[in-house]
Amino acid sequence: MMRLTSKLRLLKSKLKTWSKTHYSQLSEKTAKARENMDRIQTEIQQRPLDLNLAELENRAIKEYTQLAKDEEASLRQKATAKNIQLGDQNNGYFHRLVQSRKSCNKIFTITDENNALLETDADIKEGFLAYYKSILGTEHLHPYSAETVEQMDMNMLGNEEELAELAAD
Repeated sequence: MMRLTSKLRLLKSKLKTWSKTHYSQLSEKTAKARENMDRIQTEIQQRPLDLNLAELENRAIKEYTQLAKDEEASLRQKATAKNIQLGDQNNGYFHRLVQSRKSCNKIFTITDENNALLETDADIKEGFLAYYKSILGTEHLHPYSAETVEQMDMNMLGNEEELAELAAD
């Protein structure tokens, strides 16, 4: 167990240096990659037949896309860590977070079948009820009874001899 702990400590320091070289100043690197991509694209506007510029643009787009994804992932991790750290302390941050989630889970307006905009809670409720009553309240145009289903020819593929003949052709 002691060997594992010492190896993990060594790995931790190496991971920290690797992280600093690859992921430090990620926002600045992303901004520089964006500027480089924009510069190359303006040059392409001036010289559209230059194949070297097209290749440079492809590389710049790939670099910018990767850096933007890395930056977004980093920001998501930081936001999640902040939520974990501050989320359960029953403070103002927690209550604002709950309120924002509640507002995302609320329907403010709907449009009914006559294209009328329904905005009040009572109108929205009635609109939903009317919609589902129109769907669920209608009777089937061609109801099937048990007798009708029994009378249907359920052997649509035919018998084995017919299938063998079709396969031979």
